[in-house]
Amino acid sequence: MADSNKIPRVFIWCWPRTVSTALGKCLSNVDEVQFWNEPYQNCYNNEMHAKTLSESQGQQPTDPMVMEYMIKLQQAMATSNTNEFFIGSKSYPQDKFVYPWVKERLEEDEPGKKFIIIKELSMAIAGKEQYLPEQVPMRHLFLIRHPLRIAKSMAVAVTNSAKLFGQEDVDFEKLRNSPIVNQGPFKRDDSHALWRYIREKYGVSPDIFDSDDLCREPERMLPKIFKAMGISYDEKYLTWDADEEIVKSWKGSIGGIVTAKATKFYDRALQSSCFLPPKPELPKLDDIPKLFRENYDNLLKSYQEMYEQRVRPDN
Repeated sequence: MADSNKIPRVFIWCWPRTVSTALGKCLSNVDEVQFWNEPYQNCYNNEMHAKTLSESQGQQPTDPMVMEYMIKLQQAMATSNTNEFFIGSKSYPQDKFVYPWVKERLEEDEPGKKFIIIKELSMAIAGKEQYLPEQVPMRHLFLIRHPLRIAKSMAVAVTNSAKLFGQEDVDFEKLRNSPIVNQGPFKRDDSHALWRYIREKYGVSPDIFDSDDLCREPERMLPKIFKAMGISYDEKYLTWDADEEIVKSWKGSIGGIVTAKATKFYDRALQSSCFLPPKPELPKLDDIPKLFRENYDNLLKSYQEMYEQRVRPDN
């Protein structure tokens, strides 16, 4: 039984590249909110990193292109201007992130706050649901996006990140065994599975929001998201400062955000000041790297089921 005297934990579950980081920046400007950025994903990343190191013992050396990228990434992460940004941050070192530790942190009180919002990738809790917080009120929302838009956005982000380190052409096949692809959302739809799990486990039907609806009609959709979270809405939340200083108020992994800043993976979201409308046309399947479209039919079927259940702009 949840303690009704404790403040609610509001989970926003999503795939990567669903405009969730921009939404997180928006919600960070609510005085009553403590925002967490992907704490379980950082646990997942630590486990996958350890697994990769273990399995690579005695194997062929990492592909030279990938190795060169990793070396340049480590150099970028070590620059003083990247790390100095986090002086005074509420975030934690990456090595803190193991599942039991995150569960304990999310069960702790937040003095002076009325809501704890956790933006999280559904893939990070798959098979680890026992580490969700207990004895505290929880609410669950899902943020979805058409799988073609997700795949295209991921491909562009990976390509742009590689260009920062002098690699003009990305061979996506070399990423086939990377954790984000081999274990992640392009192999299965963990959001769909988690949505079903929460309905069966807790007897609730979480609200679902499509990121295209939000970006196309934020003045109609953002109030609905606030209502689903149980937070009072104000029109001022439709815009926010483009400055990245608000990120220091987040709780999460310093290493995770440093990596994102070094690779510019989330630059558009971190420097955002409002929701921007999506392109009217969907990307073409043939324009998506083969690696990201091998399970497309199954992902589309899961997406369409959730899409039909979403909160619409006109309801």
